[in-house]
Amino acid sequence: MTNTTTSQKHSTKQSEWVLNSTSKSFRKFGRIKEYAHPRRTLIDIDGGRKLLSETMYRIPRVARVVHIKPQWIRVDRTQHGWHVVIHWNRSLNNWSILALQAILGSDWRREAMNWDRLQAERKDRFSLKRWNILYEEKLK
Repeated sequence: MTNTTTSQKHSTKQSEWVLNSTSKSFRKFGRIKEYAHPRRTLIDIDGGRKLLSETMYRIPRVARVVHIKPQWIRVDRTQHGWHVVIHWNRSLNNWSILALQAILGSDWRREAMNWDRLQAERKDRFSLKRWNILYEEKLK
């Protein structure tokens, strides 16, 4: 019985870590649209069409340099800009996904938080799925 209680406490702490991994000013909760996936980059662009155009311009050029190909690209309008989801032709490790997202113009605060989550090297299923997410809508 003690082991179960310890596991439950540990699991709760991990949940809190994922939700509270950054300063309180960035604490967000909401409905998740996309979870981390080894063949997808999740790009969050806070800005207008010009920033989206820059990202779209970079995608084939960066892909050529790193020897990958997009199989499909989805662009969604958000309250503050755009979400760009790219599904690649092969799996990438988490650090490569993070680098691609930053190179392609994803919000620097979001990628800094993703860096922090990856640095923690958590291996539980919950953290591996949630290190890189896009929200459908956020609740304060």
